[in-house]
Amino acid sequence: MSYQVINPFIQFVDTASGQPLGAGQLYFGRQDSDPKNQPANRINVYAVQDNGTEVLLSQPITLNAAGQPQYNGSVKQLRVDMYGTELSYAVQVFNKSGAQKGYSPRVTAMVDLLGLGAVNSTVLIGGVTAENIDR
Repeated sequence: MSYQVINPFIQFVDTASGQPLGAGQLYFGRQDSDPKNQPANRINVYAVQDNGTEVLLSQPITLNAAGQPQYNGSVKQLRVDMYGTELSYAVQVFNKSGAQKGYSPRVTAMVDLLGLGAVNSTVLIGGVTAENIDR
């Protein structure tokens, strides 16, 4: 299985105003899908705890006042599962009023080329070092 780890310090902003999307919402889904309106196409997203354990998040994922993804009030690193052999996913970003402020049908990550031949290849983004992780 492939997945992507998102840097915990990523910030989502309103591109028109440059202001953080505080209390905004994120949806993750299969590439080229509409994860908000097509729940069947949503993919698993996990909050990575400080001790390394992971917690499956329900969607939408809420942003804190600084526009960062949060879990139980704390900014956390996210791990996004990829679907099958797809090495990209869709993400939608909404402000606190529910207006869509961003959509990318194919978020593509840096790939750990050494791990591509392995069953558990790893895809990472945000300056996080790529490595194989056995689960």
